[in-house]
Amino acid sequence: MTTRKSDELIVIVKIYDLILWSSNHTSRFPRIHRFVLGERIERGMYDLLEMLIQAKYTRENKAILDALAEPRRRKSASASGSIRFKIVEGT
Repeated sequence: MTTRKSDELIVIVKIYDLILWSSNHTSRFPRIHRFVLGERIERGMYDLLEMLIQAKYTRENKAILDALAEPRRRKSASASGSIRFKIVEGT
């Protein structure tokens, strides 16, 4: 059974749309940047999409979301005047 786009969480739909949009744009990067920078951008977005889908279908989704926020927490702790991220537990 296929899932309709309207049945997905909006964040998953938006990340998927962003992946489609970025794949069209990274393919236009100059060759020297396409295979390094473009691949890193796409890999990061696919990792994010994978973690969001895991969080949706897993009972222990808070642990997955905490792991997703951890790199941002480390960056925000090391940068002065940065924004702090907080995971809000859903219902």
